Amino acid sequence: MSNSYDADAHHAHILLPKQDKDSGSYVAPLWVIDDGHGMDVDGFRQLWRIAESAKNGSSPQGRLPIGQFGIGKLAAYVLSWKLTHLSCVDDRFLIALMDFREVTGRQNEPADPVQIPLREIDELAAKTHAAEIERRDPDAWDLMFNNRRRASSWTAVMLSEFKDLYSQLSEARLRWVLRTTLPLHGNFQISLNGRPITSSKERSKPIKEIVICETLAGIGKISGRARIYEKNLTTGKSEQHGRSNGFFVRVRERVINLEDELFGIRHLNHAAWSRFALVVNADGLRDHLLVSRDKVRDSEEVREFRKYLQDIFNQCRAAFDEWSKRKDKQLDIAALLSDHPSAHVTEPLLHSVRNTVKSGSESFYVDLPREIDAKDPLQWLTDYASQAAEKPFDRTEFVKHGPYAPALRYDPATRSLSVNSQHPFVDKLTDGGKHTAPAKLFASSEVLLEGQLQDHGVDPSLIASFLKDRDRVLRLMAGDAPPTAAEVLRRLDIAGKNPTALERAVGASFQILGFDYQRKGGHEPGPDG
Repeated sequence: MSNSYDADAHHAHILLPKQDKDSGSYVAPLWVIDDGHGMDVDGFRQLWRIAESAKNGSSPQGRLPIGQFGIGKLAAYVLSWKLTHLSCVDDRFLIALMDFREVTGRQNEPADPVQIPLREIDELAAKTHAAEIERRDPDAWDLMFNNRRRASSWTAVMLSEFKDLYSQLSEARLRWVLRTTLPLHGNFQISLNGRPITSSKERSKPIKEIVICETLAGIGKISGRARIYEKNLTTGKSEQHGRSNGFFVRVRERVINLEDELFGIRHLNHAAWSRFALVVNADGLRDHLLVSRDKVRDSEEVREFRKYLQDIFNQCRAAFDEWSKRKDKQLDIAALLSDHPSAHVTEPLLHSVRNTVKSGSESFYVDLPREIDAKDPLQWLTDYASQAAEKPFDRTEFVKHGPYAPALRYDPATRSLSVNSQHPFVDKLTDGGKHTAPAKLFASSEVLLEGQLQDHGVDPSLIASFLKDRDRVLRLMAGDAPPTAAEVLRRLDIAGKNPTALERAVGASFQILGFDYQRKGGHEPGPDG
């Protein structure tokens, strides 16, 4: 499937083998068929070069390649003994069969490498090799051989004679993986066993939909659709392979602004923008394209086109703002009439924990659950969500983690909030431990702040940098900010002009090294601190 995507295919079909209930053996092979650029003789040679890949830069469709090491085809060896490639380019049908038994036991470099025969066959022979596809997936068959609907080029891959490990491949799990990997508005469609797979983001409920059907001066007829969704479109696996939000401007079925989601329009409101997607067909822009074919020249017609797109966004944003207000009001009423915590509290927290589990590393405030390796992450998140919906913070405890440690940590496994009583700002809030309520409120709001930043699509590294700077500001407000190396250097720089700068620089250096340091003050002889 990665090779299909990298070959700029628009359609890909997967056919999983059927298993005989009595014998347990598989009575049909596994097929993957796509309408990508196919492989000629040189393409087959390139395919079987190990640890070498010609996939550099983006493809003609603007896709960033998934494959890069030239070893993807060897993954078939894990599942089956035989791997067959059948490809059609320029009405030539080429076929190659790899039997992995021929390389079994040949770990050392042999003097006579295994040869993979490449044969050219006629269309009748190609149909004979792929005959079962016509029955199992008529659409895939039409893509290959229907004179009226066939693709200009295609590739079909067949795995057969399966190994024991193949039994662990689950159709449901495969469907989930592919669904969560697809961008919402990509031009790559997958069918699994004859059933189309749509992006998991398609399940998100749209707040408003606008059908586009207009005629613009200098551009001509444009058509398409704009939607703004309840859920954020800028998160998930699919973002690795293509965006799901923003403007998708198509000229003759090709998206010309894959790299420029704003299409030259100034940055728009992020909360709405991360939920907004507009797909528009504007073939009249062809006369305004630059030589690179992925940008438009500046003209009055293009400026009017951009203004039209921005007007559509503003309509969607207004609907989003109205929806947000209604939701807030409903949530507030629901919170007043029940003992359950508001979604304003649970949703940011769930977002933080979900991102922490998916990334496999702790965030600024949220710990990675230790027992996650022993359970299915999806099931663990489901269990956590149901518990957090009832009680997001099960208990709050005050611990001594030192004056230079973060102010708090949240452990999703126990839903406990640990507040560092030795943090200068916390110490100020509690008045030396006498009043704990303000510190508990501060700590819980900080965890929710991190979740809200993530929910608004802020990059995790920027969130960590922001919270680190925020921690320093809180320390300054408490009058006890830890020194930095830059401050030491600045003090040394003025040591010739200031009688205490050198002593303070030395003391700050000890603090940076992890020592506790306290200035004595005064003019008495002896140590400065």
